[in-house]
Amino acid sequence: MKLYRYLLLTGLLLLMLNIYGIVSSTDWLVLASRLLFYVGLIGFKMSYLRISNLNLSAFFSFFIIAEIVSYFNDYWYLGMVGLLLYMAAYIFLSREAVLHTERSSASKYMLLYFVLVILVNAYLMLLHVLELQFYVSGFLNYGLYLVYYINLLVLGVVGLVYYLNSYSKKSVFFISLALALIFADVFRDMTAFYLEELGVLVLENFLRLAAITLAFFFFATEEKKLRLLNMV
Repeated sequence: MKLYRYLLLTGLLLLMLNIYGIVSSTDWLVLASRLLFYVGLIGFKMSYLRISNLNLSAFFSFFIIAEIVSYFNDYWYLGMVGLLLYMAAYIFLSREAVLHTERSSASKYMLLYFVLVILVNAYLMLLHVLELQFYVSGFLNYGLYLVYYINLLVLGVVGLVYYLNSYSKKSVFFISLALALIFADVFRDMTAFYLEELGVLVLENFLRLAAITLAFFFFATEEKKLRLLNMV
């Protein structure tokens, strides 16, 4: 029990350091606190994870490397490389969810709801991508952002399909993880291209820390159907 308290205090300390780094514009502290949080979480609960799982190893590896590379996005083409690494991480994450998705028949109303949700999200993401063309210079850069957001949309669709078909605690972690990643990336672009708001920066960093935590629980949780009473 004491160990969990120490870990909780360490996590809170890293979160405070992360926020302080944002407020003081100390980018290296923001990155360092993130990486320490990621590595500490994975290392402590390593026994719960199957390292032999390619999707797990590839996701965490690509994601953490992308975080490091994105820190140097002003050098050479590392910003583009970072986006490619994030896309690779999301592909392996989606692949894991697809492996656990159980096909089941759905009513017409459920299919209509599913299509409407996808269309609304696709439309909102399209508006965001169209707005980016005024801020992203170069056809190649803009094309990469377009592909990147298509990748994010696919991640969201996979999460919704997985949740509606499987209805398990594992699928709840995944859909929450997907939403955290999508909103974190949108907030990142808001601060990078539109207006650098302190509150948005803090929220974006918090979502990334939450996403990696949810990713751990997703990979560590066995697939098991839920009853309504087990959702909480």
